Amino acid sequence: MRTVAAALLVLLGLGSHARADTPVVVELFTSQGCSSCPPADAVLADLAERPGVITLAWHVDYWNRLGWRDPYASAEATNRQRAYRNALKLPNLYTPQTVVQGVHDIVGTQGVEINRAVDAARKQDGVAIQARWRDDGSLAIEVPAAAASGTVRVVTYDRAQSNDVTAGENAGHKLGTTHPVSASTVLARWQGDATTMTARPVLTPTSEGIVVMLQGDDLRVLGATALKVPPG
Repeated sequence: MRTVAAALLVLLGLGSHARADTPVVVELFTSQGCSSCPPADAVLADLAERPGVITLAWHVDYWNRLGWRDPYASAEATNRQRAYRNALKLPNLYTPQTVVQGVHDIVGTQGVEINRAVDAARKQDGVAIQARWRDDGSLAIEVPAAAASGTVRVVTYDRAQSNDVTAGENAGHKLGTTHPVSASTVLARWQGDATTMTARPVLTPTSEGIVVMLQGDDLRVLGATALKVPPG
């Protein structure tokens, strides 16, 4: 019955397939220990200024072995990249890698191709999820009904910062990053029903924003929204 009801909502235009309210998610897998990555970081910084685009920098940890421990690196970022490798049937992990809307794998320095993928994704239907901060500091998330299923993920990213790199392939350079991911949690499974849920994102003094992402079982991004962390 749920599948039939969700399909009827879509047919009636009640499935919240509103393109203007459904940003495109661009994820960069990068590392301050990778000499090829700074140009891709610059591409991501430009994309962060583009309306309707949500950008996230996932700093993988496998470059740390070359002598520079990337302060943003995490095993979680590497595991997420592995999940995309498996979902997209890629032969190996690499940096810099950009994944657009969970389905387009592009070398992170190829800004023209990435923007083309963003343009194509903007033309696709999406699930217009909404989120707002509550007075108690929690996050209220509303997901409309749609003929799909997947997971709801909450990602915290930090303010842009720069670091003096003293070792590894980028030794002697000052490198910045845009929207580096500091925490990521799968909040719940979603079976296609309209639902409201509450989250308490992991926040620190350096946290800048939150991204709520709805991904299908194939990791395609079905919908997303972003919020700044309220002051104080």
